[in-house]
Amino acid sequence: MPYLVGVPEFEGVMFHPGNYPRDTYGCILLGKDYSHDGVLAQSRFYFESFMNVIENCLKKDKRIYLEVRSPKGWRYK
Repeated sequence: MPYLVGVPEFEGVMFHPGNYPRDTYGCILLGKDYSHDGVLAQSRFYFESFMNVIENCLKKDKRIYLEVRSPKGWRYK
């Protein structure tokens, strides 16, 4: 599983599938259509797509840059 490094005050931030806030303790869940009732849809599909991109880049010895942003209007509770 890929890790995000260089996050102040955090270690071991992973990217992984999950559908609910209870599925993460600070890690990044990948998916689409986050609803206001706390469900992240199509997480496994988007995680697998993300991993395919990473694996293809690594095979070609390419660097990977990633910008992490929250959805507009989203706030951590």
